[in-house]
Amino acid sequence: MRRASACVLALVLVWTTSSAWADTSVSPEKRAKILEILKVTHALDIGKQMGSQVTSMLLAGGESDPELRAKAAALGKAFLERMDFDTLIEPLVAIYARHFNGPELESLLVFYRSPAGQKMIAENPAIMRESMAAGENWGRVEGARVFPMLKDQFTDYAKLKKEVDARKQAN
Repeated sequence: MRRASACVLALVLVWTTSSAWADTSVSPEKRAKILEILKVTHALDIGKQMGSQVTSMLLAGGESDPELRAKAAALGKAFLERMDFDTLIEPLVAIYARHFNGPELESLLVFYRSPAGQKMIAENPAIMRESMAAGENWGRVEGARVFPMLKDQFTDYAKLKKEVDARKQAN
């Protein structure tokens, strides 16, 4: 539960400090193209859906109790309903602006407006859900396989971390 709380706090901090990432040097033309991409791809809606799933997963973790899972889902939903996703737009504009030039943004718009692009947009939430599940399963299997090989190193790391944390608290 402590880890889940830390993850939720980190998520909140990222969103609440997002204005610091805004890039005011993006030209109006480039900004308009980026905003159109965000609109055409339903980026904020998809972000809300993924945020809901991630928040529920973080709160419930591997919990199998249906009542606890339902409570975690409801809390995650309430949490996300209170978040202002519009404050994420400017940081996204800055990110797209750093990674794509004007002609590339125009090509993306052409793609996303095409039948294949529309299918990509429609299928992306399912692809992400399935990919997250596959990654979670893969991590569980691979973690169980690799951890015994590195058990001594993990033990050493845990001891060192404890020492470093103790030194930080002492200062």
